[in-house]
Amino acid sequence: MADAPQLGDYVLATKYEDGDPCDHFVVGFVSGWTRHGRWLVEDAEGRNQRHNGFRRAARITDEEGRKLVAMMPQIGDIQGPSLWWHLAKMRGEQPVEGSDSRFNQREMEEAEGRQLRAMLFVSMTIGAAIGMAVGYWMWG
Repeated sequence: MADAPQLGDYVLATKYEDGDPCDHFVVGFVSGWTRHGRWLVEDAEGRNQRHNGFRRAARITDEEGRKLVAMMPQIGDIQGPSLWWHLAKMRGEQPVEGSDSRFNQREMEEAEGRQLRAMLFVSMTIGAAIGMAVGYWMWG
């Protein structure tokens, strides 16, 4: 691949192809490749950021790198659009919902609803179990 990042390039790298912000990602410099063909990426101090490498990497500009680093507290470890979606939007490209983004808005709302229903079910189940235990203890 002629456009693939080369040794020393400044990149955004993600653990998996989808760029899920809940997975390991980094902004840094390509320092080599693993035996699997994954990118090894170092931070500015020369520390390797993932010994097993990153499956996807793309060259970025200094400005894109600064913006991504500034966004990390808002997008890291939070379900939402992929890092690649954020990069495309930053570049003025039209991000494709649902293809390079793990969740589009509708899917995110549905996932939140499922999560709330699951938490409610668990709470009710625990409450019922406690009630039964107390009843058994009190009335034998």
